Amino acid sequence: MSNSSAVVTAVPMVTAIQGPIFKVPKNDVDTDQIIPARYLTKSDKSGFGPFVMEGLEFEGFDRNSPAFKQAKVLLVGENFGCGSSREHAVWALQAHGIQAIIGTTFARIFYQNSIACGLPIIRVSPEDIKKLFSLDNGAAIHIDLEKKLIQAGDQRIPFALDEYDEALLRDGGLVGFAYKRYVTEPRA
Repeated sequence: MSNSSAVVTAVPMVTAIQGPIFKVPKNDVDTDQIIPARYLTKSDKSGFGPFVMEGLEFEGFDRNSPAFKQAKVLLVGENFGCGSSREHAVWALQAHGIQAIIGTTFARIFYQNSIACGLPIIRVSPEDIKKLFSLDNGAAIHIDLEKKLIQAGDQRIPFALDEYDEALLRDGGLVGFAYKRYVTEPRA
């Protein structure tokens, strides 16, 4: 019988995110559209990226477009991530290279899963998301998580993060948060 223990490595928060955007202006995008259930046969995080958004359809959306493949930040419609609780949806987005999601409202469980996995979810006003949706897919955006500021072209949009959510993100998610606070030394 092995007496080995897993080594947990906390991933520090990325303080700034910069890269191209991709717009998903459709409301009520559910977790089955983000990662279809047929791909949920494993419990590790690897291998979901190629299937992200496979279940999503709306006019003008092409998941094989260079703009989608290169996106680092998603701009999304209301109630993004609704449907079943599916941590795999967050893993798929992260595996695809998505580093942050900006929208007005998110399904509660999706929001919590995202923050717990270290994926920043940024809530902005309807007026601000409208401004951001005026940008072209592939436009550059800069998100400063410490200053809580989004910059795109000449637009500067402040946002808020809950203190607890910010702490989770700072520690790379729930595992890093717990490790930092409750594990004083690695077990041998």
